[in-house]
Amino acid sequence: MVMPNVHVPAADELRTYASQFRPQYARTPADALQCQLDAIAVARRLAGTGLYRALPGWMHDERDGVDDLWQFTTAPLYFWTARIADVVEQASRSYPLQEQAFLPTLPHAFCAFEQPVLWAVIHGVRAGLSALTWITGIDQDTGVVKLRVRGLVWSGGQCSVCFSIEITNPLHVPNPDGDPTFEDEARAVYRWICSASMFVAQRITETASAPVGKHVARRAAHVSVSPTCHVVHMRRLDRRRHHDAAGDEAAIDWQCQWLVRGHWRQQFYPRAGRHVPRWIAPYVKGPEDKPMKTPKPTVFVVQR
Repeated sequence: MVMPNVHVPAADELRTYASQFRPQYARTPADALQCQLDAIAVARRLAGTGLYRALPGWMHDERDGVDDLWQFTTAPLYFWTARIADVVEQASRSYPLQEQAFLPTLPHAFCAFEQPVLWAVIHGVRAGLSALTWITGIDQDTGVVKLRVRGLVWSGGQCSVCFSIEITNPLHVPNPDGDPTFEDEARAVYRWICSASMFVAQRITETASAPVGKHVARRAAHVSVSPTCHVVHMRRLDRRRHHDAAGDEAAIDWQCQWLVRGHWRQQFYPRAGRHVPRWIAPYVKGPEDKPMKTPKPTVFVVQR
């Protein structure tokens, strides 16, 4: 039922609105918290007017935004600088998809970005996501892990959901509207979430709390939101030496040092009861007193 005096935007109107997007991004931890608080404010306003039930397509929500509001309010906040978010995005491109997600460290999060690393096509307009939030749970029908994801665009003090999906199996992404770009966008978001969680779990990255300012903290207190913002940092590059099976220095007389590229490796996790992708970070191999070997450029040949 459409609530009286509630305006339901038509498709042409939504397309015009999307073309006017001027997404903004968090420059500081205080901005990141403001982004989260603006998302909560929009969700509260939509829920209060009953507009969630009146929205068309994927935006329609019979529960009237209760789940979005709870997810936005309770999610721990993480601020990803452009450099760190981009490193995760590059690693995520080769993340091997599995039937179930494994998020050992970040099962619930609200991530604000300094610059866009993930994208969504909104009514024909490609926009960079300002923030990404997710929460994991168990699907009542299948009993498997379900990942509930919301992508947001922050513009003019409004932080609105522009991307929404619930994934139980990334190999089969639901696409009820037949959007030609949606499945690729969803898998890119899924890969980034899984990669970010593993980076934090493996201590490739580390987090530190940062001040957000008294005025922002007061605003957070008014809606019972934690004022803590976790800033994600990259740890120092690891240096390894070649060892034999016994763990001693190998007898090979290496004549140079070289950089081993980062890659994913399947490793058994007792907590998950199965093999899951583990990121092997780039590291320098070889004797420290030898010259560094310049990596050869990779050339890809495309044949039809």
